[in-house]
Amino acid sequence: MAIGVYFRSGSMTADQYDEVVKVLEAAGCAQAPGRVLHCCYGPADDLATFDIWESSEAFEEYGKKIMPVFQKFGLENVPLQVLPIHHMVQPS
Repeated sequence: MAIGVYFRSGSMTADQYDEVVKVLEAAGCAQAPGRVLHCCYGPADDLATFDIWESSEAFEEYGKKIMPVFQKFGLENVPLQVLPIHHMVQPS
C-alpha cells in the first residue's frame, strides 16, 4: 500500500535543504527505489517535504541510508507523519 510521508522541522531553510540534497546526491542516495514523488515546499526559512512511497518497507529501507545525513544536519528527531494513500492520480 502506498504511503505519504510529511516532514516539517519548523526551521529547515532553503540553504539547509539544498545542502542535504547535495550530500544525498554525493552519497548516491538522491534517487530512492520505491519513492513515487518528492516535493519540498514553503517559505525559504521554514520548508517542509512531502513524499509518496510505494510501500512503508521502501520508505524504511531508504530511511536507513538517509538517517546519517539527517543527523549531520540536526534533523534526526523531527517527527514524521506517515499516512496511507487512499487515492492517487499519476500523469500518463
